[in-house]
Order: sequence, then C-alpha cells, then structure tokens
Amino acid sequence: TNQTWLFDGLDWSRATPAVSPPPRAGHPLAYDVARGKVLLFGGIGVGTGVLADTWTWDGVNWTQMTPTLVPPARRSHPLVYHPGRATCVLHGGAPASGTLTDTWEWNGIDCAQIVTANYPTPVRYASDMAYDPVGNGLVLFSGYPGAVSDTWYFDNTDWVLRTTTTSPPGRWDHTMATAPVRNRVVLFGGTPRTTPFGDTWEF
Repeated sequence: TNQTWLFDGLDWSRATPAVSPPPRAGHPLAYDVARGKVLLFGGIGVGTGVLADTWTWDGVNWTQMTPTLVPPARRSHPLVYHPGRATCVLHGGAPASGTLTDTWEWNGIDCAQIVTANYPTPVRYASDMAYDPVGNGLVLFSGYPGAVSDTWYFDNTDWVLRTTTTSPPGRWDHTMATAPVRNRVVLFGGTPRTTPFGDTWEF
C-alpha cells in the first residue's frame, strides 16, 4: 500500500497526505536533519519494477522532487543522513538485474555521485549502514546474497574494509542506527540462510 503512518513515541496514527508516493517495497527512509524532512528514494513498485523517484515528507505532505541527476533505479539499498556532509548518502542496492556498487548523496536539491576507488565486495544488497559519530564516517555491514560477515567504512573519500576482532554473523535485511549518546552504531536482527536473528550488536 501507499499509506503513511506516524509514531509519536507512544502510539501510531495514520496520516492523510494529499499526495503520496506510489506503493512500493524495498525502499529506505532517512531523516534529512539539515532540511527537516524525511527522504525516500527508489524501491520496487507494484507491477512497475524498480524505481528511481525521489520524495520528501514534511510532516504533512509528500512532495516528489525533480533532481537534475538521478541515481539508477534500485531497491534494498541503505540510505542514511551524514551530519558531517549535511547530506543523505545511499550505497548499492539491487537494480532490475544484478547489483550496484555506487555511492550517491542528496543535498536537498540534487543528487551527486561520490566516486570512490573501492567499494564493498562482494557486491551485495539488503545490507545496512549508519553514521559513526566517532570517526565521522559511515559503517556498512554484511548483506545479500553472500551474507559475508564484513565491515566496510566510508571515510568520506573511499570505502575501506575494516578488520575487527569480533563481528556479528553475516546477514541481510538487518537494521543499523546511530546511538549518539553512547557514540556507537547499533545493529539489530536480520536474516541468515536459516533462522532469522534477534540479536543486538554495537560498533
């Protein structure tokens, strides 16, 4: 469906915007702190395949944006706000066929590709990433189809494979978020090749 729901910290309520994005799945949302809006990009539509549209939510209505540069259509891609860059950054995802290795950012008006010498390998989607308040970079972990238990770090110039002494098991469709009070990145859940995880990890 293309319903919009709001959570006030205690309960959920359904919003009634005049305009809404078409129904879809596999789409991320990120709160764009610099603009005070929620950003949505892409996903897979109902009978329409992967999408490349950009929408913002201002608390009342959805607005479709018309950037000059648009990332290729994709689904199951991580999207996160980067305070150090004051932009929302996305990486990878799944197009109509294959996978993507690119990194893009949104500045509230337009998209721009961040060209890097390296990128997370093996190529994956349904991974997740979050902002690291200590290093002012982005942490990306695991993903589908390999569910490799690896940690990649975007240092604002390039993607670097981080070697860690301890790591969660590989997974996909997990959730990661910044915990600013603890100066940590928190990971929860996800799906391996057998039983879904219900574990919590922090980086």
